[in-house]
Amino acid sequence: ICEKIKPCAVITVDALAATNVSRLARTVQLCNTGIQPGSGVGNARKAVNEKNLGVPVIAIGVPTVVDAVSLAKSISGEIHIDKKSAENYSRMMVTPKDTDVITQSASKLIALALNCVLQPTLSQEEILSLMCIYSNGFNHIVPSFTGKITGQGSAKDNHDRPKRCRDLFA
Repeated sequence: ICEKIKPCAVITVDALAATNVSRLARTVQLCNTGIQPGSGVGNARKAVNEKNLGVPVIAIGVPTVVDAVSLAKSISGEIHIDKKSAENYSRMMVTPKDTDVITQSASKLIALALNCVLQPTLSQEEILSLMCIYSNGFNHIVPSFTGKITGQGSAKDNHDRPKRCRDLFA
């Protein structure tokens, strides 16, 4: 696809495997070296990077799974099992029971951030309305958001909202 459309860069978003349960759905990883899908769960596929695509690659990821050994270490602080058992349990992936809500929230947060960066001439209200976020309220999309947007309703109902997306992240 890159050879045909010749983009100046590629932005890729993927779920990641965490090495500590405290990072599940609480971090966003950004890098400019690409990503190798499946590598965190033992199912590595061809890397999505500049070498393979011919253009710079920005990778964005949110940890959504943790292997059983890392989970046990996170809970107990230490775990002593033989090497074979560790290999077997490290292939067992655990995800939070509300992973669908986590994924939806993370995807909307990442989409909002990308749109703010890539569409600097659009106002926050324009971007949020294009993303249909006002229909559900921003705090519903990202429950832990403590920024300037509050409540539900349309942009005209909230005159104190910041005028540009960059104000959300100030």
